[in-house]
Amino acid sequence: MDRVHRGRGHLGPRHGRADGAASALPNMYIATTRKSALDPSLPANIPAYALGLGDALCHATRDAAFSCGMERDMGRLAAGLYADFVVLDADPFAAGLESLLTTSVSMTVVGGQRRYVA
Repeated sequence: MDRVHRGRGHLGPRHGRADGAASALPNMYIATTRKSALDPSLPANIPAYALGLGDALCHATRDAAFSCGMERDMGRLAAGLYADFVVLDADPFAAGLESLLTTSVSMTVVGGQRRYVA
């Protein structure tokens, strides 16, 4: 049986940006905790649907590339693929899911070229 690939989009409210643009880390917090990124003290909404952090990361990268037919070119780090990635100032796997609300992007690389450095 073929595996179903689920790309993760930004269909919820735009958190953390004055211009309304999507902010991936707060949205990943929502996906992994089912809690509000604006008020994390609120109870989780259907916590059984929370994703593990590894699954959420795969949906946002590898599976998103698959959903637009680009899995041979992007979506993971491998020789010959586009080098599009971000470097964070904290490791959410080590720091915990709450850190997704305070972690910042230190560097963005697109096509192997640094496009942003904090």
